[in-house]
Amino acid sequence: MGLSVDTINAMQEIHRGITGVKTAPDVANYPAQLNQVDCPMVLVWPGDATWTRETINESDDTRSIYTVTVFVAPAATGMRGELIVKALDCADALREYYQSDDGQTLNGFVEITGPDEIRYTGLRTIKYNDIDWYALQVIVPTVQQTA
Repeated sequence: MGLSVDTINAMQEIHRGITGVKTAPDVANYPAQLNQVDCPMVLVWPGDATWTRETINESDDTRSIYTVTVFVAPAATGMRGELIVKALDCADALREYYQSDDGQTLNGFVEITGPDEIRYTGLRTIKYNDIDWYALQVIVPTVQQTA
C-alpha cells in the first residue's frame, strides 16, 4: 500500500476524533483556501518513503513519513495567547494519541515505527496557497508490510 490516499484518509478519520481539532477533511476535500472558522484544521501530507523487497519471506516493506499539519489561525490575526493555548492543546492531544497503543498502529491500519521517532515542530508560520498561517506540524514515520 505504501504512500496512499487510504493511509491519509485513515489518519484524518482519527484526527477528527482528536480533542481540539475542528476539521480534518479527507484528501479529496482539501480546500483551495483555508477558512479561520474551520480551524484548527488538520491536513496530512505524504513525505519521503523507502520500498524494500525481502525475497526470503516474499514481503514488501514500505517506510513512509507523513506530515500532520495543524493550521490554527491566519498569521494576519497576530500571535495571541489563545492561539498558543489552542496549538499546544492540539499538539498534546496528538501526542497522547500517537503514543497510545491504538496510535502505534493507527487503529490497526499501519504501524508507527516508534513513539520516540515522532517529531513535533512547534508553532510556526506556514504558507497555504500564498497565505501565512500559524500552524504546527507532527512528523509521523510509518511502516507497512505486505505479502
